[in-house]
Order: sequence, then C-alpha cells, then structure tokens
Amino acid sequence: MNLENISRPSQIENYRFGLSTLHCWIRFFECLLHIGYRLPIKSWQVKGAENKEIVENNKKKIQAEFKSRMGLIVDKPKPGYGSSNDGNTARCFFYNPELSSEILGIDKNLIVKFSIILRVLASGRPIKIENFKELLGETKQLYLDLYRWYYMPSSVHKVLEHGCEIIESFSLPIGQLSEDDLEARHKEVRKYRLFHTRKCSRISSNTDLLKRLSITSEPLISTKRKVTTRKSNKLDIDVQKYLICEDTSSTYDLDINLEDSVSSDSSESE
Repeated sequence: MNLENISRPSQIENYRFGLSTLHCWIRFFECLLHIGYRLPIKSWQVKGAENKEIVENNKKKIQAEFKSRMGLIVDKPKPGYGSSNDGNTARCFFYNPELSSEILGIDKNLIVKFSIILRVLASGRPIKIENFKELLGETKQLYLDLYRWYYMPSSVHKVLEHGCEIIESFSLPIGQLSEDDLEARHKEVRKYRLFHTRKCSRISSNTDLLKRLSITSEPLISTKRKVTTRKSNKLDIDVQKYLICEDTSSTYDLDINLEDSVSSDSSESE
C-alpha cells in the first residue's frame, strides 16, 4: 500500500461497481490471516530460505489451531476450484474475535472493528454515513499503527478509504445489493450441469442448464418449494449505532449455510 497516495481522489464513475459485501468477509479474513502468518518476520515479502521456513511453520501451526480449537479448515485448496476460505469460515472467524486473536496473534480490537464494519455493510439497512465514516477512519489508523509493514489489500483499502462514498452513490442500502443469492446458486448449477444437461456439446449443455434455472426460478414453482430456515441474529448495540434503525429488536439474516463455493481463488506468494 502506497501511504503517500492513500487519500488521492478516486474516479467517481468506478463507484457504480459497488462493494461486494459477501466477498468482503473473505478478503478481510485473508488479510488478517496473512498478517498472522508473517508476524514472526514482520515483512510483507517473504525472502530467503530461513524466512520462508519460519512463515511456513507458523502457517501450519495456525492452521492446526484453527482446526482443533474452532473446527475451521483455513487456506487449504479445494479440488477443482478455490480454497477453503469461504464466507462461512470468515463469519465464524469474525464472530469469535477473542479466540481468533489468540490463534493468530492479531490485535483483538482490529478484529472487532473489522467485524462491526462487515456486519454493518451486510445488514441491508440504511447506514449513518458520518458515524460510519468515523469508524472507518479509526479502523484504518489502527491498522496502520499496528501493521504498517503489511501492504493493505486493495479490497480492504476500498472499504476503509472509499466505502462511504460508494454507499452514498447508491439509492438502496449497500447490503441489499449483495451477491449472496447469486453465489448460493453455484451448488445447484453444478448439480444441474451434471445430472440434467446433455453432454454432446457445450451449447446444448448450457441451453439445458439455463432452461433448468428458469424453471426453478419460476414464481409459481418457487412457492411449492420447501423453505429452509435461516438463522437470524439480533443486531447488537455496536452495529445498531451505525444504522438508521428505530426498531432495536430488528434482526438480519446470517446465512451460515451459504454456498461452499463462495471461496477465495486468490493466492498470495509466500
């Protein structure tokens, strides 16, 4: 991250791309994860055989602790696509800041602030821009004070530095523009492609797939489908104060069973 250019004016036309609120969970999680791996050497780049061995050993230790203490499999490749760093893993990480801090060695306050930011964005409710901007500024400064040596990923920078401007550029709350529903169809797409499409050509296969998706999304058929229960979490006071929400008993959906394929296909050089 170039600290000299951190506050340079952004191009307004790029705001139309919005914020990927679902993938923000993964990117913020991976940011902290890779900081934790590199804490023994405190360097963004891992150079030299000795440093690479230190980071690799620390990574294995952290992965083992996540597995044994939280039941999470982190940074493991999945056959055919991405890695095990999916939305569900990231949510579990941020909803247990104290334990996550112990395992990674990351400052607990930074994890908590990241968690609040992500929950505010995902709430689907109007946001108090001034209050939220103050939170983003405090979080950015805390990050720089603690881990200036690790370049801030562009997705994290986008939220902390330009999040409020992007939110203000949309008429709907940013959480209502999430890609959650689209990503949740990935598992069904794979099943339909495997069992309900012709395999004689790609055109035939994609045609059958689109027809099947059209059928399953037809309103009348959708009403006949069994509705799965989604877990809803009550908005805690730390999140409520950044939202325009008069009803303190309001809840938001925490879809812990989101599609496993909402995973990270990004990799960083160790």
